[in-house]
Amino acid sequence: MTKDHIIIGFGRWGKIIFENIKNKKFFDKIYIKTRNQQFLYHTATKTFTRLTKNILNRNFFSGHICTPAEKHFFYAKKINAKKFIIEKPTFYNNSEYNNFQKKKINFITNYSDLFSPNFYKITKLITNKKKLKTILNYRNQTLKYKKKYDCLNDWLDHPLSIMLFCYSNLKEFKVISFKREKVKNFICESVKIKFYINNSEILLNLNTNSPKKKLRNITFKLKNSSYIYDFYNCSLLKKTKNKKNIISSKKNSIINIYEKYFFTNNYKNNISLNFSKRIYQLKKSLIEEIRTFEN
Repeated sequence: MTKDHIIIGFGRWGKIIFENIKNKKFFDKIYIKTRNQQFLYHTATKTFTRLTKNILNRNFFSGHICTPAEKHFFYAKKINAKKFIIEKPTFYNNSEYNNFQKKKINFITNYSDLFSPNFYKITKLITNKKKLKTILNYRNQTLKYKKKYDCLNDWLDHPLSIMLFCYSNLKEFKVISFKREKVKNFICESVKIKFYINNSEILLNLNTNSPKKKLRNITFKLKNSSYIYDFYNCSLLKKTKNKKNIISSKKNSIINIYEKYFFTNNYKNNISLNFSKRIYQLKKSLIEEIRTFEN
């Protein structure tokens, strides 16, 4: 069987996925389904062919759904692939969650930071550490939101996936500050939240839709050392009083998830449907708390 791959949804993120994988020797053919058109990319000749027949009737080695969340289940139940990736959030309400649960589809959700190379190393380092202080800085520049809480609703999945992956029992939190402002007629929202678990304290600084430079890192502070992971550079910095040590990677999270999920035998999927549900529930509670804090 040839390794044919399909990308469903070809907006900004679908194009980024394609650009990252098109020159890799992952697939023989890459099929692309946009809202109104269908294409076939031949990896050997690096050429496109426009298609007219419905490509969803084909069998695929793998797939990647990059549509808006409300279309995720619609395509997940139609795609004929052994494995596929769905972009976050997996679902947008409880009804969709129930649909996924009943269908028992074999997929993984791309919480991209969790597949950042070297990130797994820091999660091992912090296991069972006591009195650990964690600071997560998350700032993005996607200027497209015009309604209140839209950018928070879209971007909270990212930091919450990191925090729930590192601290599975995360429940207690307190909103410290919240600010909303307009930049170029778009809404920017910033929130500072403290989370508590056992002897650890976690501070989340989330600036959605910020015009400032993108920032995405997490710091774990221990008594005599600290670890800083930069998700954009995929680099891990260990700092002690006398020395610094940096571990870096040439891969990015897209290549990493493709290699691990599609091409690793017996890959253990820790990003389950229930993990997505916990993110959904925590995000919902946080936004409700932010609304209360604002009023």
